[in-house]
Amino acid sequence: MSKYGESRLEVRLQKENTFCLFTHHNMVEAGLERRDIELGGNLFSTRHFNELFWKCVDFHEEDDAIVLRQLKVQVVPGDPQVVGNRFMPCWLGYIKLVPLSHEEVHSLAAERARQETRRLFAHNDSFGSTSWLRFSSSADIRREIEPFRDTDFSRMYWEAGMGDLTYYPSRVGRLFTLDWMRDHYRLRDRLVGETYAGFQAKGEDPFRLALDSCHEVGLEFHAAYRVAGF
Repeated sequence: MSKYGESRLEVRLQKENTFCLFTHHNMVEAGLERRDIELGGNLFSTRHFNELFWKCVDFHEEDDAIVLRQLKVQVVPGDPQVVGNRFMPCWLGYIKLVPLSHEEVHSLAAERARQETRRLFAHNDSFGSTSWLRFSSSADIRREIEPFRDTDFSRMYWEAGMGDLTYYPSRVGRLFTLDWMRDHYRLRDRLVGETYAGFQAKGEDPFRLALDSCHEVGLEFHAAYRVAGF
C-alpha cells in the first residue's frame, strides 16, 4: 500500500549484489506519465495492499535470505549521511513465496531460452533516473538495468552525450558535471551534475559501468547521442 506518495522498496537476495526497486503507483489508472510522478509530487495513497510480482528464482531458505532496504536519495550536497536527504516512503504488508512445480520450472527454462521473442528495445537518456534518484555508485546503475534480465528486451540504447556534453570521461567533450554553473536552473540539474562529478572523483566511468551491466544481463548495448543537445 502507499501513504503520502508512492511506496518504494529496494529488494535483493542475500547472495546477489544488485537491488531491484519496487514502486507502487497508479500510473495506468490515473493516465499518468513518468514525469507526472517525478516532477508533480503525486501524493498517491491507498487503503489496501496490492501484490507485486518480483521474479522466479532458485531459493533455498537454509542458505539464502531476502534483503529489504528503504530507498534513500541524496539531495543535500556533501555528506550523504546528513539530515535533509530524502527517504522514499514504504508500506510493506507481507512477503509471499510460491513454489513452482517441476513442469513449471521446465516451462520457465524453455521460455527464457527462446530468442525469437526478444524483439523489444529500451532507451536510457542518462539523465532522468540519474538525477531524480541521484546515482552515487555502480550499484545504482546495475539497479536500473537489472529489471531487463530474462525478459523480451534484447537491446539497450544508452545516451553517451548531448551537444558538447558527455556522460563519460572524454578528451573531446565536457563531462556532464555542470560545475561551470554558479547556480542551477533546476534542482535536478544540480543532482545530475553531482552524480557525474562523484563518479569522476572516484575514477569511475558510468557509461562503461552501464555497458558491462547490460552485457551481464544479456542485452546488446548501443551508444546514443543527441546532436541538438537538448
